[in-house]
Amino acid sequence: MKAVQIVSLHKVETLLKVKPFDETIIKKAIPSFFLVNAPNEKYVKPNFSEIVGSIKEGTLPKVILISAAGATGKSELTKYLSSSLKIPVFDLSKHDPVASNSLTGLFFETLGPMGLGKFVEELTTGNGGLIIDALDEGHLKTKIEGFNAFLDGIVSICENALNTPFILLGRTQVIEHSWLYFEEKGINSSLLKIEPFTTEQAVEFIDKQIGETNYDKQYREVRDYIINSVEGFFKSTSAISKKEYQSFIGYAPVLQSITTLLKKTKNYKSLYEELAKKNNKGIDLILSIVEYILVRDKEEKIKPLLLESLLKGRPQDFSDSVNHSAYSIEEQCARILSSQISKPIVFTLTNDIAFNHQYEEKIAEWLKEHPFVQDGNIQNAVFECYILARLMQNPKYNTSICEYLRNKYKDAFMLFFIFDKLSESRKIDNQYLSYLLASIKSLDDSRVFSTMHIENEGDEDDASDITTCEVEFSINSSETIKYSFNLSIEKNEHLYLGDFLSNISVNAPISIVLNGKRSVVSPVVSILCSKITINTSEFVVEKGMQNLEGIHFECDEFFIDYSGGQVPVLVNHLDNNQKISIFSNNRPDFPFGDYLVDSGISKLDPLLIEKYLRLRKILMLFRSHSKGLMAKYRDKIEHKRVLRNEMGEKVLELLVESKVLYHDTTFYYWEPDFAHEQLGITYLDLKRKIINQKTIEFLNKI
Repeated sequence: MKAVQIVSLHKVETLLKVKPFDETIIKKAIPSFFLVNAPNEKYVKPNFSEIVGSIKEGTLPKVILISAAGATGKSELTKYLSSSLKIPVFDLSKHDPVASNSLTGLFFETLGPMGLGKFVEELTTGNGGLIIDALDEGHLKTKIEGFNAFLDGIVSICENALNTPFILLGRTQVIEHSWLYFEEKGINSSLLKIEPFTTEQAVEFIDKQIGETNYDKQYREVRDYIINSVEGFFKSTSAISKKEYQSFIGYAPVLQSITTLLKKTKNYKSLYEELAKKNNKGIDLILSIVEYILVRDKEEKIKPLLLESLLKGRPQDFSDSVNHSAYSIEEQCARILSSQISKPIVFTLTNDIAFNHQYEEKIAEWLKEHPFVQDGNIQNAVFECYILARLMQNPKYNTSICEYLRNKYKDAFMLFFIFDKLSESRKIDNQYLSYLLASIKSLDDSRVFSTMHIENEGDEDDASDITTCEVEFSINSSETIKYSFNLSIEKNEHLYLGDFLSNISVNAPISIVLNGKRSVVSPVVSILCSKITINTSEFVVEKGMQNLEGIHFECDEFFIDYSGGQVPVLVNHLDNNQKISIFSNNRPDFPFGDYLVDSGISKLDPLLIEKYLRLRKILMLFRSHSKGLMAKYRDKIEHKRVLRNEMGEKVLELLVESKVLYHDTTFYYWEPDFAHEQLGITYLDLKRKIINQKTIEFLNKI
């Protein structure tokens, strides 16, 4: 993979030539527009990778866009930039929905007519600067046309600027949309991504959080052991540029969890010995740290300070049972979650009702001082994701988890990876799939991206009311990493995939719902299922930053849910090289009906149709392999649900004889040159149900 250019925050600060904002021109203070005066002395400057464009002396972009996964320090970066550059922040999370006049309206409201003119003039020339934060939340609050009109306001101000008047921050999906929009408008912009900390930065972060000036040998020993054992994550700058690491752990929340451990520890030597004895690496070490904090809270605080007094005079066997079961890791997680959604939870600890009541009264007070909680909230994303992932293993917490996910949770990159480690059953509850998908995809960029494949594991003729599917996630970089799970869907259930889809495929007889205030899809998306339901007021198809194939929907029924009282608006940003293709037994309502494709297959001879469907069933299972080839496991291809009957077996035999497919002991591989020679089609043609005379001649050999 090509090395990327790494840019330090110091370099960005040095090159940006902006005039400090005159705070005296503010006539009215509003929450969404502010200047951060006091610098955070504990802040550690991150590095950026240049995804698109470059920041150089003499050729500064008019807009700098900074993308970041959820909970990776974007808010702290915003505050630092404001205090360092002395320029204000426009926080879209604290503002009304944006539209065409949002910028001038904001300036008029807070600066007045004279201040508006002065500040806009400074921005227009590039002498002034403005940081716009939470671009993703601004995107969610309004229609896509309104958001694009807001971007037009930025374009009109900065198009003739000599320097960089705007710095925009948000999550990757919206930042990429904005970059593409500026590109189409001819605005020179640079897209940066916040990179994980280097080893040196990680040490600096922890030391600053601990807040001591003299670090003894035992402290340094355990600190360095932890950082060095989280291998593959905190790397050197050169390793970052070559993408020689897994980027989902070297961010501030992970370091905050380490800091919490070190702050709570009185005996560094004992901690070092205990961690070294387990010898955990990577994310396993992070889980050990989280669980160590939970166990220590029980052993060093709850047992001696609470349980000992409650159990005074009780029989030994009663005391032993309570000491063992009370305040378990699961109980602590459940109580913290319940406190966040204001829903009380009671654990039946013993058969003694009076004792249970005493325990409940006391434990509620102790929970307020829990090391995971700060100012009434879960203090960082690692603790939050651990609590959620841990409780996801027990169905009795489903209702509470779903309420928290809907009302308090924001996509966090750690949720998927902690869930993966804690999931012994390898099963995903349908309610959690969209959140796990959003979590892993929050780390996507133009170089490294994740995929999700859902594939039927049952037989076509199975009359069961439950469809069992394999769900495979993968992270594709220099080395492809795969994670496999299962989920089961009842025939009357729907599977919700979330409000942003990219690089996913579904091939299963299930009902899929694309929902959300705005549903965004970006190539490549391929869904083959029984029913697709569109339940959104706005359906946006993004082009994406790579020139990939388009959007493919294939189902028995394509349905639009009008229960919200509004016809969905379809906004299509795809270019001529990409298409939206819908194959359905019914004609979808407006505006999706325009994308219905008639392949003409129904006009063929029934026997030829059967052969073609078997051919397509086999070949549509192939996916990109880590070696860059289209491949599929042999046992998957040869399974009776795929071949179905003797006809399917003959089709597979002919594909191998004709060298369209070849295999080793593990995989079948697709050979594109022979496929074109023998079938006259490409894989994309096959997906779009394109059939020609060569294909017919091939099938007639059977």
